[in-house]
Amino acid sequence: MNFKIYNELKLKKTLLAAIILSTLVARAVYAEEIPPVGEATNGTVSIHLTINTSTQTIYDTDMDVEACNSDNSSTEDLKVTPYCAILQSGVESVWDWSWAPGAFITSINDISGYTSQDENGNDVYHYWSWSLNSSYAETSLNEYELGAGDLISLDFVDPVGETPPEDIPPAENPSSGGGGSGSSRKKITFDTDEAVSFLYSRQKENGSW
Repeated sequence: MNFKIYNELKLKKTLLAAIILSTLVARAVYAEEIPPVGEATNGTVSIHLTINTSTQTIYDTDMDVEACNSDNSSTEDLKVTPYCAILQSGVESVWDWSWAPGAFITSINDISGYTSQDENGNDVYHYWSWSLNSSYAETSLNEYELGAGDLISLDFVDPVGETPPEDIPPAENPSSGGGGSGSSRKKITFDTDEAVSFLYSRQKENGSW
């Protein structure tokens, strides 16, 4: 091999190495510039949040959700979750952390869950449920990480046909005899632990409901 051919081969190897290096650098820069799927460039995630009862719409708008602490400050991790969306919506909410790591919402806009009874004396649960992209959600509001364009809907499950949670009208008390009448009032209250236990009892092994 003469000196000229040797120099040509050396030059080709140098150029090839330079091309490979520049390609790798360009790909690395490109990867850094593209945000992960579902994440906006400004660090927020754009979603649509609706909050409804059977009689009213409390909230229904697009919003940009920022990351927040979604585990009741048990860690310093920040995630963009439906829990963050509800807090940032400005709608008043009350949460139950008794079943951590999942958080359950017990009241929105002063509308709280409760337990009533049907005509057969069976418990009927009224509670806040949530869905993701029109399908019943399979995880808690503080554990699912939002993606761009997600449709988050919270609905107050309010079965009809049961005894309402107001005081039951006075009824004649047989023990009072014919000379008088008594009354009995029963205040039906919402038992959070009982309701949550009911929900967990319906959860499937794969985490779905």
